[in-house]
Amino acid sequence: VRHPAGSGGRPGDPRCGRVRSDVRRTPPGTVWGKRVTGVPDPSAANGIDVPSLHAWVTDRTQDLVDDVVTLAELETPSDDLDLLAHGLKHIEEWVVERLGSPAARTHHPSTEHGTMLVREYPGVGAQPVVGRAHCDTVFDAGILKHWPVQVNGDRITGPGVFDMKGGLVQLVWSVHALDELGIPRPS
Repeated sequence: VRHPAGSGGRPGDPRCGRVRSDVRRTPPGTVWGKRVTGVPDPSAANGIDVPSLHAWVTDRTQDLVDDVVTLAELETPSDDLDLLAHGLKHIEEWVVERLGSPAARTHHPSTEHGTMLVREYPGVGAQPVVGRAHCDTVFDAGILKHWPVQVNGDRITGPGVFDMKGGLVQLVWSVHALDELGIPRPS
């Protein structure tokens, strides 16, 4: 896995551009050893009131922004297992607030890279839907003293906002919106 120069957002970060040979790769198109194929047919969206879904999310924009800020303010440096564990605990509690308890939870501890957590939720359909995210950042503990999370109009800046805490918020709120509008979760 390569972290391209500048991907962390701070020029000169010595960890940008490094190659991690210690990350296990999975074959393309597989998740946990199972082959994942296909894209849902567009007809899967038939019967969903998209304008209502859009309005529901729009009405909660500030809640999404608040969640991005809260998660980005959790310092989770890739190389600090204690802060990663603290961040993961907070994120897991936040996910339960938004989506409820999972049908299954698998904890994969690591003494090198932080814990991996798999949460499984029930849904409908034959194909599983997989959402993958991470909560670590390339920034050292204490970065928020020098680069705080800020909201300026429609822009949020700070360590981890784009990669990947904003994406994690989008993932969870997508499923939360389905639940709140009575739209069946895909499996």
